[in-house]
Amino acid sequence: MAGGATQIEIPNFNKANLLISETDPRAFHTQRVAEAAKLFFGKEVQLVAFGPGRVELNNHTDYSGPNAKTVSFALGGEGIGTYAAVCKPVDVEGVPTPTNIRIFSKQFHGEDNLPQITNIDIKNPIPADLKADGHWSNYVRSIITALKQRGYKIEACDIYVDSTIPTSGGLSSSAGLELSVINALCAANNIKMDPINAATLAQEAEHNPIVGSNCGLLDQATSALGAEDKGVLLTYDVEGLGGTTSNQFEFNSQPQTPEGKSFAEQKFVVVTCPEISRQLAGTKYNEMASDVKTSLDLLRNLGILNQYQGYGDMSPAQLTEETPRILELLNTRFSPEIANRMFARITHEVEENARALEMITAAENGNVEDFAKAMIAGGESSVGLHRVGELTNGSTVFELPVFLAIMNTFAEREQGIMAAKNCGGGGNMTSVLMVDANAVDTLADMLSSIKVDDDPTFMQSLFEKVTQNYRTDISPEVLREVVIKLMRLNREKKIVFTPTVPGPGAGIVYNTKKV
Repeated sequence: MAGGATQIEIPNFNKANLLISETDPRAFHTQRVAEAAKLFFGKEVQLVAFGPGRVELNNHTDYSGPNAKTVSFALGGEGIGTYAAVCKPVDVEGVPTPTNIRIFSKQFHGEDNLPQITNIDIKNPIPADLKADGHWSNYVRSIITALKQRGYKIEACDIYVDSTIPTSGGLSSSAGLELSVINALCAANNIKMDPINAATLAQEAEHNPIVGSNCGLLDQATSALGAEDKGVLLTYDVEGLGGTTSNQFEFNSQPQTPEGKSFAEQKFVVVTCPEISRQLAGTKYNEMASDVKTSLDLLRNLGILNQYQGYGDMSPAQLTEETPRILELLNTRFSPEIANRMFARITHEVEENARALEMITAAENGNVEDFAKAMIAGGESSVGLHRVGELTNGSTVFELPVFLAIMNTFAEREQGIMAAKNCGGGGNMTSVLMVDANAVDTLADMLSSIKVDDDPTFMQSLFEKVTQNYRTDISPEVLREVVIKLMRLNREKKIVFTPTVPGPGAGIVYNTKKV
């Protein structure tokens, strides 16, 4: 994929303690966060850990049983991630040794919107009266609890957190926070933990009632296992807990055919709009995960799958063959509305698992066009699933399907866009585009160029895509209003286009006690 690093100067910074190249984009942020932590806490920084977000290229398969597959990459290629700087307490004679962890985030403040240090008692990280109120520090409390439950001893320290990942934006800023803090605490306490164990510990933290998200392992495993210029294929075991295997894959820069496009000439672009955001535990994500597991049990009861199989073991052809039996059972057990929702989810799980393998084959063969087709089809299925399942607590987010339809209409017109799909658990407008590298700077202008009242062919194409491909119930009048809204948000620079490339996974990037 197209990309590159720039040489940076690091004045007044001990470059000898860097564990990454000075040309690595993370080096600049490492210096910036280390200096901010030293100034804020008034202590020398011992180490800095990095945890990237992730870009998922297929959705909602990481909790769909044995052999389920996801394709993703770590969002660290341009230094995008969360940085956690650790300062150890200074021993002072006659002063008791601290028994708490103080943590501060530059992004998240207290109720009065002022900078706030959170004190976490290591002996009792989650007090009985603590509310599951969505406070960011609850992730850290859950991490400390999970580490202690595994028998690790955690000592007092101060942690300064700074992130360049858009929050609540479908790029898993939570996984970036979790993996940076886990790596920081492990390094500070001489704990050895491999990436997949760090990922499962982060997942345990999310499952803790104080956080309350019954997520799969996709986000945490991608953040832990990412690699520069490579994607990640994850295959999960029973219920997605432990035993997950990972394979890194490359985007072959040689086009499969002489007339085909090359991955070397492509770039991924993540699109965010902070005005349209969500928290995963605040959507119907947990209900969706529960429905998928319920439907999996039904397929096992029918004998279509055995107890050791999941949606990754079922082909689209097999689904077509078994559809009459599945629908009969669903309509017997559930109301028509729920039966329709369950069947939509079964269909998505089977086809999305198949698309994961199609993506890998296309990437390794250098087939940009087939990779783009799989991206678009996966986005249509996933967003349609949101509509069926009311993933946004009954409130319709029209902006996402309309934006994707706009971008994919531009793709059909060969304007430098290859594919657009949603990114994240749902309920926001975060998307990922694959575009020609020379078209990256034209994306905002494209969105501004729509002639809502003077290009009926374009608007008709949008209407068909949104209502048919993305299964969204919208009138032409409302569609027009949404397009105008998107153009306004774009004009106000509230829609952000961020170019990126697959990047490295979580780890320590600076350490004064290098081994």
